[in-house]
Amino acid sequence: MHPEQGFACNMATPDTMWIIGHDSDLRRGLCVEGKDGQDNVSVELTGKPKAFFDHWASLRTEGSVPTLRDFLDRPSPEFQPYVAIYDVCDDGQRLPLRLFGTGLVDFMGSEITGKDFLMSAEPDLRPIISFTAKMQVEHPCGRTDLRKVASSKGAYVETDALSLPLLTEGDRAPSIVLYLNHRETMGHGETLGSVLSIEGIRWVNVGAGVPDVDPPGSTASV
Repeated sequence: MHPEQGFACNMATPDTMWIIGHDSDLRRGLCVEGKDGQDNVSVELTGKPKAFFDHWASLRTEGSVPTLRDFLDRPSPEFQPYVAIYDVCDDGQRLPLRLFGTGLVDFMGSEITGKDFLMSAEPDLRPIISFTAKMQVEHPCGRTDLRKVASSKGAYVETDALSLPLLTEGDRAPSIVLYLNHRETMGHGETLGSVLSIEGIRWVNVGAGVPDVDPPGSTASV
């Protein structure tokens, strides 16, 4: 399936980008660390996540969110192999993948385009991914976090994750693009499995503010 084709779903610029965090359940359940225990801590995006944000922001023509078509028509050779694009269906209860980059296929050892992205995480983490995806398209914003992913060699790989919304045409479900930056160099033949933990979740203000709610605080690791 071409990544711009839709799934059967029902849907209800600043130069410096700041990540806005909240306290309460987010801090308690998702291991968020901030300055001196204060609420609404702001942390500046840096490194590859900031560079990916800049690419995404450069595609905006009107409003705060670029379109899926523009993102696909103007890919970045540096980032495109490490992005996944999924639709947000049934209030985030299904996240079918439109696209899974070739670099991610190599890391995972399999092609999962068309499958439900939620299944890539352990069951206890799926409500977090589902809820934040729903919030990101209802109140256009990004999110960032640090994930630990199981390795085929019995270790884990720390991965920076930055997800950002994309507008779609007509009655198609809205989409989210996820950029993954693995911090460690993987060994020959080593592949990745399920997401084991999600830490330090922050909303990313893309120009429309951030949701006045925190991600679910039940658990962030298994």
